[in-house]
Formats: sequence, C-alpha cells, structure tokens
Amino acid sequence: MRQIVTLLLLSGLALCSARVYAQTQLIQHFAGSTVITTTGDTLRGPLVLHVDKNVLMVTMPDGAIKTFPASSISVFAVKGNLSHYAPGRTGTQINRPAFGGSQWGMGVAHSAFIPRHHLGKFDTTQVRIYRTYYWQKKPTAYSPRPMPMFFEELTTGPVSLLQRETLVLGGPGLSGTNARGVLALAGGTRPKLYLYTKDKFVQLVHPKSQLKKHYGQQAKQLIQYARANKLTFVFPHHLAQIIAYSNSLAASAKND
Repeated sequence: MRQIVTLLLLSGLALCSARVYAQTQLIQHFAGSTVITTTGDTLRGPLVLHVDKNVLMVTMPDGAIKTFPASSISVFAVKGNLSHYAPGRTGTQINRPAFGGSQWGMGVAHSAFIPRHHLGKFDTTQVRIYRTYYWQKKPTAYSPRPMPMFFEELTTGPVSLLQRETLVLGGPGLSGTNARGVLALAGGTRPKLYLYTKDKFVQLVHPKSQLKKHYGQQAKQLIQYARANKLTFVFPHHLAQIIAYSNSLAASAKND
C-alpha cells in the first residue's frame, strides 16, 4: 500500500513539474514577419517564436501554419510584439494590421492566435532581426557539438552584439532590466548579451570591464563616446550604439 501511495505522489509531482515547465517557457507572438529559410524560400505572416525550443511558427495568408527549427532558418525579421510569455487556455482569433512597411515587406495583415490578455498591446514601429547561430556554452556528453539557436542581432559588424531573452520567474518582488532597458517584473524578460567575433561568443556578464578588455587601447575612445552621448554600459540598446561606433572606427581605419 505504501509503495502505491509513493508511486502516486511521485506521479503527481512529475505531472506538476511538467505543467510548470510548460507554463514558464518564453513564447513570443509577433503581428508580422519575413522569414528566409536556409533553402532560400521567403515566408511572410504572423509569427510565434518558441525561444527556449528554438522553433518558430509562421501563419500563412491561407491560414496554414508552418513550423521550422532553427537549423532550417537563415534569418527572420519580426514586427508588432504581442506577448512575452506562454499563453493561457483563453485566446482569440483576430485580424490586426501591421502598419507601415519596411525593407522586410511587413505591411500585410493576417490572422494570428493571440492571448486574450494581450489584445491591444501592439508595437508596430520596431523591426527586430534574428539569425541562426551555432552556439555552445561548453561541450558535454549530451551536446558535443554547437547547436543552432536564434539570436537577436542588436548590432552587426566586425564585432556583433547578440541577444537572447529569458523569462523572469518568481514573485512580484523579483525584477531585472529587459531588452529595451525597462524594468522587467516577474513574467517579463531579461536579456542575455553576447559579443560575437569570428565565430566566437563571449557572454557579457560585466559589460564595461569586458569591453575594456576586448578593445584594449581603443576602450578610452568608446568611454569618451559613451559619456558624450549619455550612454551607459548597462542597457542593451546603449551597448549596441557603443559597439556600432567601434565598428565605424574600424571601418574608417580600414579605408584610410
């Protein structure tokens, strides 16, 4: 009898753990997207990005939904951020336009499944670019090779600043700084930033000291530029401006 009770308790705990995991995955919904696959195909439509699984889903104009892993995607652009976390059971099927065009051609409205509690929270102004990179923190027996993962490109060049967002878990007292430099409470997102140069990733845990080490003597110019433009080494969009400036210096030096 005790064995049966123990098994039931363990089964219940496993089920609860599975539900908690499903509810805490970072899933982002976008009103419009342009996706380029590794075979050269171009797709457009509302997009759902499963950040933790490195999978995206595109809703086609005819309503069909196509799913792609990161290994099948070269680059994609999104516009109209609708949500930052896994939707609940309630939702609705709506049509909303993504106003304004861009080089990615995201100006056509399609229907998309959107969590009901996120209706009306549209950001139709910013285009965000994601690309598949092969990344590996350290080789393990389960992951001996780099894995394809989606990274948002905040700035690109000889030195690129890449980002992956993670979900902020816990009670209302827990918070962090999200990708837009805004305080993120539990249920929001927190960025993980990476310097990328010549197939090498460096995670930025202490950005200012790490950038000083990376740039050496040029770091003084970057600090002066940051001060002159009221930029900090804390917010991702500030760091993107600083690194873009360093890339412009490198380009100028190469042309001289």
